[in-house]
Amino acid sequence: MNGYAAREHSVDCGALYESIRRDLISVVLAADPSDLEALVAATPEWRVRDVVAHVTGIAEDLNAGNFGDGDPDAFTRVQVVRHQDSPLPEVIATWDREAPQFEAGLRLLGYQIGNHFVGDLFIHFVDVVTTLGHPVDRDSTAVWVSLDWYLDALEAAETGDDRGALEVITGPERRIIGSGEVSASVMAAPFEILRACAGRRSAAQIARFDWSGESDLFQPRLSQYSTPSIDVTD
Repeated sequence: MNGYAAREHSVDCGALYESIRRDLISVVLAADPSDLEALVAATPEWRVRDVVAHVTGIAEDLNAGNFGDGDPDAFTRVQVVRHQDSPLPEVIATWDREAPQFEAGLRLLGYQIGNHFVGDLFIHFVDVVTTLGHPVDRDSTAVWVSLDWYLDALEAAETGDDRGALEVITGPERRIIGSGEVSASVMAAPFEILRACAGRRSAAQIARFDWSGESDLFQPRLSQYSTPSIDVTD
């Protein structure tokens, strides 16, 4: 059984989401209040507290069956605005109230949905804790589960493309993204591939990964998001 299949059968995404959530809450509650106003390098329009507002808003909205109108930027903007002036303990109390239903839903929906929301939360967790000067475990289960989601999303984006397939080699695992013959290969640490796929690595950083083959076909598309104009170091 390969790594993805093993995780699909063994990881409880609801429990993993809860663990990341509690770690994030612990970090932000321990922070100096002035640090909550710090801009997050990977999302430069958001403060630390805005990130907490966003992830709280996701749980609120999806529990209520509100999936937005198809504009993801507008959807997240509303979530941030909803809580941007509320005291942080009040925002966290809302998240605590919504979380049990949300986490149960991740279990019910299965790994290929659950890893999406684990991945989204973990990326924001890394954004926040590194902004606040804390280290991150770069080889945790959360890294691998999150990477499964981002590579699933990359696979979906590449389906039907005629450029051939991309081989992704990360740690002990290898995955073919796309269809047809492999036309390019990229190798980097799991954490680096994850951050790149999530729009947290610049084009220059992505180019410095260990590429072979027709890398120019895939480097600009490794992330489904726009890439930062300057290097991101966390």
